[in-house]
Amino acid sequence: MKNSVLHVQFKENELDPIKKDILNLLIKSGFLKNNQDQQLIEQEHMHCFSVNQKNKPIAYALLSVLFEEAEILQVYVLDQFRRKGYAQAILIEVINFCQFKEVKKIFLELRQSNKKAYRLYQKQGFADLSCRKNYYSDGEDAIVMQRSLE
Repeated sequence: MKNSVLHVQFKENELDPIKKDILNLLIKSGFLKNNQDQQLIEQEHMHCFSVNQKNKPIAYALLSVLFEEAEILQVYVLDQFRRKGYAQAILIEVINFCQFKEVKKIFLELRQSNKKAYRLYQKQGFADLSCRKNYYSDGEDAIVMQRSLE
């Protein structure tokens, strides 16, 4: 994989073509559903990391950084680009960014059934923190994971 990871922040009325394409991918992935979601990603503490191919985003991670803690809100890779190392490349960049920002802990949650993502997060140093029973609308549990950067 030779694509680099791009870091962007969305600010009101500052949408260049690359940011517009990332926004479209956020909609396609199901993350952006309404104006409230749009307002969330425009906040100063929100960061987006994307991998682009032929100037189009194929994968992204959304990160919220507040003081010494960060939360990975979503990692998404287009179906045809999965299992090629893009999610891992983005995670490495997110972790490096968090270290630069002097974040002490990174959190994330995922569906209990998402074994591939679970293994990827473990490989990047994340460990189980807790389980949220019946967290998703279909009744599936969520696994909360954490990586300490201290």
